[in-house]
Amino acid sequence: MNQRNAAPHIHLIGQGVISSLIATHALLAQRPFTQYVRTQRTAPTMYWLSGENYALPTATVLNHAVAGTKRMSGIIIIPTKAYQVANVLTDLQNLIADDAVLVLLHNGLGTHETAQALFPKHTIYAATTSMAGYAFTTTTDTLTCIQHTAWGQTQIGNIQNARSANDSTQDNTLSYLSTIIPELHHKTSILEALYTKLAVNAVINPLTAIHNIKNGRLADSEYMMTMQAITQEIVMLAKHKNLSLSYTQIWNIVLGIVHATGDNYSSMHQDITHGRRTEVDFINGFVVREAQKIGLNVPENEKLLKHIHILEERL
Repeated sequence: MNQRNAAPHIHLIGQGVISSLIATHALLAQRPFTQYVRTQRTAPTMYWLSGENYALPTATVLNHAVAGTKRMSGIIIIPTKAYQVANVLTDLQNLIADDAVLVLLHNGLGTHETAQALFPKHTIYAATTSMAGYAFTTTTDTLTCIQHTAWGQTQIGNIQNARSANDSTQDNTLSYLSTIIPELHHKTSILEALYTKLAVNAVINPLTAIHNIKNGRLADSEYMMTMQAITQEIVMLAKHKNLSLSYTQIWNIVLGIVHATGDNYSSMHQDITHGRRTEVDFINGFVVREAQKIGLNVPENEKLLKHIHILEERL
């Protein structure tokens, strides 16, 4: 994949916030890209953080993505909800070329094994990002708009190499991705970054959803002990996975995110508010399942998982 000689096509599954943020970066960088949806819809208008507005191209319906024997080649980025990933990967099985590269970009953990099982010969990356935005509709119509709210950093690492891949191929892929994803940082141990993000999500998302509060309220003393216990459980799990995570470091990151996003509502809070399924099974649920495998007690994560499930049943 040589950036100078041939620009690989970027395939973005879904047209949600993260997909559309990356699509806008690709648009501005003049990189070829396509977004894919299950049903046809009007493309969103992007309200960029710097003040400009951009209209994204109409997305392609995934079932119609490939005509004849031609398959999707290039870089396929999957920035969907975690619970959608397995279905997306199944849909892609007969649609992508042997040289395609997969990038999983979502909250939570538990999908990597599915990707590796379905695509054992492909290069697969996992990534986590702090770039952000939110979807809304204007008061004058029902067209979807997306407000960009943070540039953020994205951490990415390899979880599976294609048999034909080499260091040069990986360097070219990451170099090209850095032209459409700002502040892209390669991690040789991506699992440490993913577990760090898991801790942040496992603390902030369910507590703000359960108590119906903005992120910043978690800085109140009444939530401190619960937050610390959730964090400690995830650090213990990470240590059982031979990951070098420091409780103090993770706790400081959690508190930093609470303060930095103090005026925001978490994604899980918004899912519950708008009657949508949450990603709790891939956040606190992942912690509970992995802990059960090794006989580790994680009572705080179990409580949060059960509580969110109760809220979901009421939707």
